[in-house]
Amino acid sequence: MRAIASIATVLAILGTAAMAEEQRTIIVMDGSGSMWGQIDGRTKLEIARQTVADVLATIPAEQELGLMAYGHRERGNCSDIELMVPPAAGTGPDIVARVNMMRFQGKTPLSEAVRQAAGILRSGEEAATVVLVTDGLETCEADPCALGRELEAAGLNFTAHVIGFGLTEEEGAQVACLATETGGRYFQASDAGALAEALTQTVTAAPAEATPPAAEEAPPPSTGPYFAGAPRMPNIALEPTGLTTGAEGTEPAPISFPADGKANQCAAACEGDGACAAFRFEPPGSYFVAEARCFLFPPSSEMDYREMNPEEGWVSGIKDGVLMLVRPYDGPAEKALLSAPDTAAQGARIAVNWSGPRSPYDYIRLFDTNGEWVAETAVGDENPLELQLPWRTGQFDLAYVLESGIISEKHPISLTPAQVSISAPSAAQVGEEVTITWDGPGAFLDNIQLLSEVTGERWGYDYTQGKDSMGWTMPDTPGAYVFAYVFRDSEVIHSVPITVTLDRPDTSGVLQPVPVTFTGEGTDVSPLAITWSATPTPGQVLPPEAWAMNEGVVGTIEAKFLPGTYEVVGDAGDTVFAGQVTVTAQGPNDFVIAPSAALSPAGPDADPVRITVTGPYMGTFRQWSAIPLPDGEVVRSDSEINDAWEVDLLPGQWLITAVASGAEGEGLAAVVEITEAGAAEIGQPTFDVAAVDSQPPFHRQCMGANPCSYNDPLSGLRLVMLPGWLMQDPYTLTTAAGAGDGLPSTLFGMASTGDSILAALNPRQWDAMLGPCEDIAAGRLCRASDMPDDALAGLRVLKATLRVTGKAAVDPMTGMIGGTALDLDSETAATLRSRLLGQQ
Repeated sequence: MRAIASIATVLAILGTAAMAEEQRTIIVMDGSGSMWGQIDGRTKLEIARQTVADVLATIPAEQELGLMAYGHRERGNCSDIELMVPPAAGTGPDIVARVNMMRFQGKTPLSEAVRQAAGILRSGEEAATVVLVTDGLETCEADPCALGRELEAAGLNFTAHVIGFGLTEEEGAQVACLATETGGRYFQASDAGALAEALTQTVTAAPAEATPPAAEEAPPPSTGPYFAGAPRMPNIALEPTGLTTGAEGTEPAPISFPADGKANQCAAACEGDGACAAFRFEPPGSYFVAEARCFLFPPSSEMDYREMNPEEGWVSGIKDGVLMLVRPYDGPAEKALLSAPDTAAQGARIAVNWSGPRSPYDYIRLFDTNGEWVAETAVGDENPLELQLPWRTGQFDLAYVLESGIISEKHPISLTPAQVSISAPSAAQVGEEVTITWDGPGAFLDNIQLLSEVTGERWGYDYTQGKDSMGWTMPDTPGAYVFAYVFRDSEVIHSVPITVTLDRPDTSGVLQPVPVTFTGEGTDVSPLAITWSATPTPGQVLPPEAWAMNEGVVGTIEAKFLPGTYEVVGDAGDTVFAGQVTVTAQGPNDFVIAPSAALSPAGPDADPVRITVTGPYMGTFRQWSAIPLPDGEVVRSDSEINDAWEVDLLPGQWLITAVASGAEGEGLAAVVEITEAGAAEIGQPTFDVAAVDSQPPFHRQCMGANPCSYNDPLSGLRLVMLPGWLMQDPYTLTTAAGAGDGLPSTLFGMASTGDSILAALNPRQWDAMLGPCEDIAAGRLCRASDMPDDALAGLRVLKATLRVTGKAAVDPMTGMIGGTALDLDSETAATLRSRLLGQQ
């Protein structure tokens, strides 16, 4: 696998380098939370631990190795860097043991970790190497490329190699410079060919024999042309090229520079020496040296220069009339300028005129009075550019932020209150169509939501962009509701109440919605989950907004429409149904919509094939289920059977499960790919799920390559999860007074999407990040509105298997289940007690 080869490449570098010359090496290991991500069904941290153990066994015992790790002890701490094993001979077993102890949960301060490793290694004269293994980019506001240049300029016998553990080519380019700037190499495990090439060059290539050093000669003269500098050049570091200008080569006299010396003292030393043409002042801390330093150069030294961070205090200077620079010096770096309004309304988009370096990672940012940035836009080709302001009022600073993180220019701006309102009726009947208008900021992703005033549950939403009114069908359940204006799909900034009642006034002569049904042609034989939508044809006196469902439904769908003509589309994935219908007040309005060959991406569905399903312990009575992924109708055996299950299934991916007679959980579960008629052998799932503490708010993850069957005895919740899925420990919903309906609540996600919540079972109140909800056997399941495609199969498995069975009898005060005392540590016991009391 590419991950194994990546770390093998790292350690092969160590072995090859050890044969070439005696050296000291520190492996810098990524311990961040992203190491829980999977490659070919295994977590990166598991691959790292196993590969380090395998490959270190091949390294010569005399090789001096050390281990430094970052992000393995604390979440969100950029200072979480630890030298776990100092470099020494024979440390291989200790390094393996310490890697196995790493917890993988923090941030990625890779630049500072390499800097500290280099500082440890620089104490010796022998060759020093750092090998960085990272599966992510720098997350602690440091520049790996600048660090590489700094390490190289220090003149140390030092090399850094970087291994991109599953990084994309674009991501790899952002850390490869750390290696190339120090003469090292970057290895990217992107495909088998690249891995093979890296292994060939680092493992099988014989080390080159050392070439005897040539006799020392005077540097050859260069051909020029040369350019003048300035007597004082702040933030500039002069760098000799190793060539000469052809001028007289007398060296300046040695100087004794104080450890706390200043730039003016260095400039004075050069001014007082007739052989000195230029100086370079290095502030304390440069190149890992605690004291300040001063270097003097004769006019024969050919010079280049680098721009340094203004906050560090570098200064260089070249006497007037001396031509020694290989390129022109244009003075201090360009200062950014900003032009923007002094006052703007909250939530508005403003134009910002700017001038500046326009480096790839320069930004225009808005800072509050606490110095926290609350809005930003990248500097690009547009000028002026637009900045979306937050829904906040008060005093702020617009700032041009350089790639280095330095603020080059500020512009104060005051954000004032803005108008926001919703015009809607105060009352309506169930199922009634109402029209609303609004006045608001109109930012990207602004939307109107209809919420239950009691539970906060969302009954629908629609985006405001490109609209000046909306038509809404009231819920079928009477009660108190609110229309809410949601700024950028994240913050409710205004709401108005509406009461939905059962009262129906005299509507004679008034156009009213009538019942309508849609059915996909042929779906009575081959059921499909269809997502329906309908749009009024132009030229009618009807609200122009389209009607659409949030997700697919199997069978006939019922709705209410005003009489008129509509274009109807039913999306079932590979099959799309489409047609035009005319709804009449008299009815009936029952429409069968035919498939559209033009709109269907894959043409008609394939024919079902006969599958023989078997599993271990044949002869046991069991109920079989086949769940199509990512969507479709679940197929179940007619009854409990004790023989093979003969079933017709459409080609595609299916989760097939079995529950033994008298049992409450799935004893067999496997994902199979159906391509043609044949047999399917279903094995046992992983029972329970592994505990994790590195991806809050989740507590458990389905590890390995098989589905997981999970049972929580406290809540009675049972389910099946696909590999890589995460869940929160379930808890029972209660009110502040202790009352509740007894339904378990939990959250779901995937290791590949980090801490993103993809689904919620029986949420305490509506989560604005989530989208549609539906009723299932375990209560109400809500899903993310922007759920990635690779999560749909896992969601389908949850919908089909989530259920609540009998709860265990637990005494919250004594911590006893079924009369048996639990042997728990104090922290776990406190957590358990909180869950039992509904406090967590």
